[in-house]
Amino acid sequence: MSVPENWQTRASRDWPSLHRIGTVCSPYTRTDITYEVNNEVGLLLQKYYYLSDVTETLRQQCETLLRQQQKDANTCQELRSRLSKRMDDGIAMNELSLENTSPRSRPSNLAIRYQELETVEWLAAKEELDSAHSCGKELVTQYLCDVFVEAMRISKETLKLFTNSLSRMLLEPVQEMGKKDPVLMVVAAGQVSNQSAELTDKQQDLQRKVDDIIKERSDKCNIDDIIKRVEECIRNKERYQRHIGTIPSGRKKLETYITECCRLAWRMNVQTPAMAISVETDVPFDPALQDRAYDCESFGDATEVIDYYVWPTLFDAENHLPVRKKGRVYTKRKEPESTKL
Repeated sequence: MSVPENWQTRASRDWPSLHRIGTVCSPYTRTDITYEVNNEVGLLLQKYYYLSDVTETLRQQCETLLRQQQKDANTCQELRSRLSKRMDDGIAMNELSLENTSPRSRPSNLAIRYQELETVEWLAAKEELDSAHSCGKELVTQYLCDVFVEAMRISKETLKLFTNSLSRMLLEPVQEMGKKDPVLMVVAAGQVSNQSAELTDKQQDLQRKVDDIIKERSDKCNIDDIIKRVEECIRNKERYQRHIGTIPSGRKKLETYITECCRLAWRMNVQTPAMAISVETDVPFDPALQDRAYDCESFGDATEVIDYYVWPTLFDAENHLPVRKKGRVYTKRKEPESTKL
């Protein structure tokens, strides 16, 4: 049989019930309860003051962090402004690291397309020419290489003409523009000499936006005039007239090759800076810049120079190393100086 708890046991176990002042049973007196309550109040005050100190410390730290955040935000904004100004002033000087965000317009993807053009359309056009003409491998490969070289040259000229036209229109006073035929203005603008004229910040910003649009739509814009000029240029080259002559209308693979050369050349030229190619001959063969053609004999000495290109060397920009795509060449022995006339 269990023994009932005495009052001391209940008091120690059920302490809150003893805080009812004036109703506590003996022998626990009012003085004892007051003493215990005062102790509890003192402990609570200590905790309150401690938490107040912690709260004040946290508030001060929060204010410090907010001030630092505002300072960092101001610094970041200042750096953005400085970077924007630097890019506006000299974006053409170091834009190789700022590739166009459009995947199809990135130089890396253009280099891939450049390699595809050689292995697909170039090969198909060569087979078509080989079956139609008996002029020899060397002339056919040089002809196909010249197509791309001329496509790059004419695309560059076309872009420069357009840029000059746009600059002239931006410089033309608004009141004068209303008195002239816009078509005649563009023609005249492309024929003006290279006079130094400075555009305002807004005009430069507008020109950059136009350049961005050209980049973005370079694979869709009309290049019929470039194609026509390339065909005419190749057709008029004396070295090809006798053997290859005019382009027959039935040579679909060759027509496709010329079109794709012009399209890719245009896309490469609208980059900032423009991509560039090299077809320099009679210079020492450099394995860092060129690969030998598959059936080209290696002379293995310092007298080996480039005879002719099968496919040009591609660079990110003019006079910029390293190369994006090595050229493919045939080499020859360098002619001794004593045998030259």
